[in-house]
Amino acid sequence: MNALRQLWLRLVPAAQDAIQATRLEQPENADLAPVRRALATSIDDMRSLFANIGEDEAAIGLYPFNDLKGIYDEIPRLQAGENAEAVRTRIVRHWKSLRSLAAGV
Repeated sequence: MNALRQLWLRLVPAAQDAIQATRLEQPENADLAPVRRALATSIDDMRSLFANIGEDEAAIGLYPFNDLKGIYDEIPRLQAGENAEAVRTRIVRHWKSLRSLAAGV
């Protein structure tokens, strides 16, 4: 339980930084790299705590917190010039879904 608590303490700021990154006028790699690094670290932390659902030799299975990966995947879209509000909406949707899953743990 302590490992999960520690993960959450790192995950919340990473997700909030991702949301705040959508408010940057013209995000540069220097702005977004720390956000992606924090999210990538959280993804690796989750991989160490949770097994994929249905994983076997033939299939990777389902990652139990796929929404975190979804947040991570949204960040490069900001630098590519995609509409920041649309990206923010998707990040917030992923974050709400992740929080609801975590509440059930």
